[in-house]
Amino acid sequence: MVSSVINNIDEAATRYRKLHDDLMVLAGAIEGGKPGWDRQLRELSAMDVWPLEETLPGETKGRQAMSWIWHVHRHETDAKETAEALRIEWCKTRARAHRWHEEVILLEEEMKRVKVFFAWEGRTWLAHTHCIDLWVNVPTWLATGIVPVSKRGRPQKPKVSNVVGM
Repeated sequence: MVSSVINNIDEAATRYRKLHDDLMVLAGAIEGGKPGWDRQLRELSAMDVWPLEETLPGETKGRQAMSWIWHVHRHETDAKETAEALRIEWCKTRARAHRWHEEVILLEEEMKRVKVFFAWEGRTWLAHTHCIDLWVNVPTWLATGIVPVSKRGRPQKPKVSNVVGM
């Protein structure tokens, strides 16, 4: 199904290119130059033959430029259909922009929570180093290991905090 649609698109593009070349030859034979049709019926490149919903390779939806073929009208019904397609594409682009904005807000909130978490964790490590004398039921071998680990862990949190912009 998809391959037949692609074949139809390729055949239509080839047919258009041939007819465009023929018109160029005829326009050269007409005295006074081109009659103005060339502004709407431009030369068709491979980059122009893309569906409205898809992006070109290496292009993102936010930077997508529409091909000139979406702006050319054969008759009034095509103009209405094209206008409807453009309205739909505009709505999709607007919704995408709103989703990006929402994503930025969510990321900013997440970074605030990360900062609060790192501050809490730093205080927890610091508390481990100060409370070692209060641990009555902790074996000596465990207590002697907790202090160095706590002293090593606490300085790591400010370093991580600096990386995330705290």
